[in-house]
Amino acid sequence: MTTATSAPRLAPGPKGVPLMGSLGPWKWNTAEFLLGLQRDHGGIVRMRLGPFLVHQVTEPEAVRRVLLENNGNYVRGPLYEQFGVVMGKGLLTTDGEFWRAHRRAVQPVFLRNAITDIIPNIIRATEEMLETWERKAAAGEPVDLMTDMLRLTLVTLSRSLFAYDIKPDSALLKTIVDDVVEVMFRRGTATEMLPSWVPTDRQRKILRIHRVFDRIVADVRRAHAETGEGPLIALMERATDPATGAP
Repeated sequence: MTTATSAPRLAPGPKGVPLMGSLGPWKWNTAEFLLGLQRDHGGIVRMRLGPFLVHQVTEPEAVRRVLLENNGNYVRGPLYEQFGVVMGKGLLTTDGEFWRAHRRAVQPVFLRNAITDIIPNIIRATEEMLETWERKAAAGEPVDLMTDMLRLTLVTLSRSLFAYDIKPDSALLKTIVDDVVEVMFRRGTATEMLPSWVPTDRQRKILRIHRVFDRIVADVRRAHAETGEGPLIALMERATDPATGAP
């Protein structure tokens, strides 16, 4: 007795063009392209971006399976390696045991009672944002929602986790985030293939990002050394490698 086995079913997606796939639309308007994929092809989409075969997953149950139920089967992959260019080696850029060791070190900050302690800072930052909106509305000035939502998140987290007010740097960080997005998401240009020592516009942006991040990290550590406050920075300063005992 034999049983028939069906071939794996491929996810739908754009056909693209030979060799380049959908790299052109991706480069032209990444956000609109990705939104269009979900609109036209559904919650799991298959596409090719140059040499990479990529799947976009937005269907809630599929996202749950990837991130929670079967997360050991997935790694961040080559596209995600670009995070490391601007953010180094850490929780956002690694997998496996290296990631688990770092995640264990900061786990207490993300327990339910610790999250509850953040609520007053969320309220305070939101009220500050709304007061700014009221002033702009009275003056007939527009509001940049992207900038303000980024500022709200950064201010809330920096005050809650680091006991450091990053609000004075929020305008600078908005420009830095724009540069980070541009650097991380490759556009298939020739300059992206050049060695890092070539002074391209991309490399200059990377150096600028590093300078700003390094300065803010130094400020956070200095503030913690002076006050002893900030639950996340306290955990990070005390954390050691379980195998070697090194910081």
